[in-house]
Amino acid sequence: MRRGQPLYRLRQAGLSLVELMIALVISTFLMLGVFEIFVGSSGTDRMAHAFARVQETGRLAMDILSRDLRMAGYQGCIDPVLVDMNIIADGAPTYDLTNDGIRGYETDHSHWDVANRNDDLDFISGVPEGSDVVYLQFVSPTGVNVLCQGNINSCTAVNANVKIDNNSIGLNQYDIVVVSDCESADMFRIVNFQKDSDGKNTLAHSESNNSSNNLSKPYGEDAQVMTYKALAYYVRDTGRNNSQGDDIYALYQFDATFHDGSGNVTGKEEELVEGVESLQVTYGQRVNKNLRFVPADDGNLDFASVEAIRLAVLVSSSEPVLKEDDSRSYQLPGALVEPAGATTPEATHPGDRRLRQVFTSTLYLRNLDR
Repeated sequence: MRRGQPLYRLRQAGLSLVELMIALVISTFLMLGVFEIFVGSSGTDRMAHAFARVQETGRLAMDILSRDLRMAGYQGCIDPVLVDMNIIADGAPTYDLTNDGIRGYETDHSHWDVANRNDDLDFISGVPEGSDVVYLQFVSPTGVNVLCQGNINSCTAVNANVKIDNNSIGLNQYDIVVVSDCESADMFRIVNFQKDSDGKNTLAHSESNNSSNNLSKPYGEDAQVMTYKALAYYVRDTGRNNSQGDDIYALYQFDATFHDGSGNVTGKEEELVEGVESLQVTYGQRVNKNLRFVPADDGNLDFASVEAIRLAVLVSSSEPVLKEDDSRSYQLPGALVEPAGATTPEATHPGDRRLRQVFTSTLYLRNLDR
């Protein structure tokens, strides 16, 4: 021993192999624990994100559907029990709005039944087997005021053009509109739309695109002009896929009054909400003072007497978050949606590992003639 050198320094000879192996094993277990916590936390976060997304999608889809379905059959401020709308527009989606405010269709096969289908919906395709189509018509609640300026206008003659004070509702040539003063209502197609020198707008309704150029009465400044809506809602494949190659479905809207600007009605399809896999609708009809809800293909259903509807959507997350394939069946109004491969199902879902949830609502239709 060297003089002055501490004894503990002489005894330091490093770690033995056994000590190193023990340390390595302990470290491995610690790292595995940290990794397991990370994986668990990541999975929980993905599940929470998927659940939040499904909730958001479901609420948005139901809000859109509920908003427009409640308008079914709306004819402005007229009382449909007392007043029949005069419809002169060529190619109008209906000539009896009181009874055609709402229509439903079942898709029992890939090419949905055309026997009782409205011709305006011929453009629609790709609706999944078992998912429903609901078609509604109504007058927009927002309108613009009629003016009585000039020598000849709708205030003085039934065949005169209709002048409005602005175009805040976005009217165009060949659009279908309704003019009403709460005592009468006329539906016509705008044949010519022009902006006058005074900044106001004039709507012509000649016989070139109407059955007559005569309205049912002269309309004064107590009347309004409103747009006419004919909208179908359904589900279809978007043509896109998620990261796992799964098909992505969405809620769609079809506008049956949309035209190409030259008077040719082509309809317009628009994707609204991604993640909706199935739409189911049943219709409430009063029988012996009881309100019964039945699907659209019920032989005793009269759409003209429907008082309420019960609708539901099946919504899925965009990415797979479940540990196993979804083998659950989901009960929606009018149909049981089972996983793909089920025997004689009413409707199916893909049965993959995406999270799914059902959203349901019952709406009363206040605007139809009951």
